[in-house]
Amino acid sequence: MSSALGLMGVVAGPQSLAWPAVVVLGLGLGAGFALALSLFALRSPDAPTTAALSAMGQGIGYLIGVLGLLGAGALHDVSGTWGVAPRRTADHVRRTDPRRAPRGQGPYPHRPLSALTGRRSRSCAVRRTGRPVCCRVRPRR
Repeated sequence: MSSALGLMGVVAGPQSLAWPAVVVLGLGLGAGFALALSLFALRSPDAPTTAALSAMGQGIGYLIGVLGLLGAGALHDVSGTWGVAPRRTADHVRRTDPRRAPRGQGPYPHRPLSALTGRRSRSCAVRRTGRPVCCRVRPRR
């Protein structure tokens, strides 16, 4: 959230708020990066698995990041302005938001919406343990 707020402050805010917006943006990006790296260690049972998962995840993540920058540069070359890339990115995020898709549609049609958002729908059955059946999470080993 702070990354989005800082980015909006840098892009669309007044010049007097540029430095505070950059500070907020830096704090948000630093916290997001640290959280992403810690999730690799939390999801794996041992050190070799952590190393393999981290190498794969960071490699794919940096590849996606590079492709996004190349795409933004190509849009700038085609359109002649920098305003097209943020609009296209916002449109893509809006279209792929799983919370806005009807049940059974969107980027994850095989999983119920409640599994993505953490909220139970009314059709979600509850076991005796109190956990909803449709929101099962695989237990860690």
